[in-house]
Formats: sequence, structure tokens, C-alpha cells
Amino acid sequence: QYVDRDGYYSDGYDDEQSHALRGQYRFDSDRVDLSVMADFGRVDGKGPGGTIMPLLDGKNRLGPSDPAVIAAYRARTPTAPVPQITARNDGYQFNSYYGAMAQLDIDLGLTTLTLLPAWRKTDLDFVSYASSFLIDVTEKSKQSSLEARLASQTDKLKWVLGAYWFDESVVADQAFRQASNGTDIDSELDTKSFAVFGEATLSLSDRWRATGGVRY
Repeated sequence: QYVDRDGYYSDGYDDEQSHALRGQYRFDSDRVDLSVMADFGRVDGKGPGGTIMPLLDGKNRLGPSDPAVIAAYRARTPTAPVPQITARNDGYQFNSYYGAMAQLDIDLGLTTLTLLPAWRKTDLDFVSYASSFLIDVTEKSKQSSLEARLASQTDKLKWVLGAYWFDESVVADQAFRQASNGTDIDSELDTKSFAVFGEATLSLSDRWRATGGVRY
């Protein structure tokens, strides 16, 4: 997928410059099934825009950094010396997305082993005035997960046993500037999760079943 178009606003905002790619592979045999998928995407350009509703001029969309918008904005209360955020024409976005996942099913005879590994990475870097104030964000995140299951099914009994593992890290530098208010957030987040689970269903008759399960 490839998209490249100019912005809808007079100052060039609300454009789109993006491209993405995804591929899949599948292998089947008598005892082994494998599916693999990988994807990549990037979003560039000036980023989203906004407009002040009273300044709409017919079909023209006057963007936040348009000189006519800035002049009208500064003429409205609160006026100087109260600090204000005036939109500039330096907004941009450079965001990248990566991902991969797979499913492996192995017939072991009495049971089937299923493995589900997954990985994702996101790199965000953008400056935006679309919210009517400045947002400046740099963020990098990674996450990995793995699920493993053993399962079996007969006429009378079907059951599954499994385990799940998840790990995510996020490093972010975020700045928000709204008139005289400013907020800076520097965060380092790390999340780890682990679970085990099981469930079984017993057919007592053609009309009745008993099901039990547990998860930790």
C-alpha cells in the first residue's frame, strides 16, 4: 500500500504520506502446519490539522498556522501579555510500525501442540497542533509474547492445557504546551505477564456436558 497526497488545509496540514507492506507464508504437511506473517508500515508528512470554525471560508480550509488564522487568533481574548500557543508550520510525523507473528501446529498423535509467538515494535516521532495546542511526542515500544497449548479431542472428552508469556517495554518523551500551562512526561514502562490455564469438557450424554477450567 502506498499513499501520497497534499494536505487539505491551506498550510499543508492533514496530508498523508504513508506506505505499508505485509507478507504471509503457509506450509502444510501431514503432521505440521505453519503460518508466518510479517508487516511494516511508515507514516510521514506534516500530520493532522485543524481549523477555527468561525474562520472557515467557503470550501477553503484555513489551517492553524495560516497567517489569517494567526492574526484572528491573536486578536481574540486572552490577549498579550497572557502567554499563548501559536501554531507554527513545523509540524511533522515520522512513525514506523513493525510486526511479526506465527502459528505452528504439530500433531503428536494423542495431542496437538500449538505455538503462537508474536513480536511488535513501534517508533513514534511527531509534532502536532491539531488539538489547538502543541503536542511533541517521541516514543519507542516493543512487545513480545508466546502462547503454547496442548489440546486433544475424542467423542467423550476434549481438553486443553496452555501457558502464556508477555513482555512489553515503552520509553516515551511527551511534551504538551497549552497557553500558560505546560506538561512534560518522561516515562519508562515495563510490563511482564505470565499465565497458565486448562479446561476440559466431558460429554455425559447426547444432551448433557460437564465443563471445568482453571486459570492463574
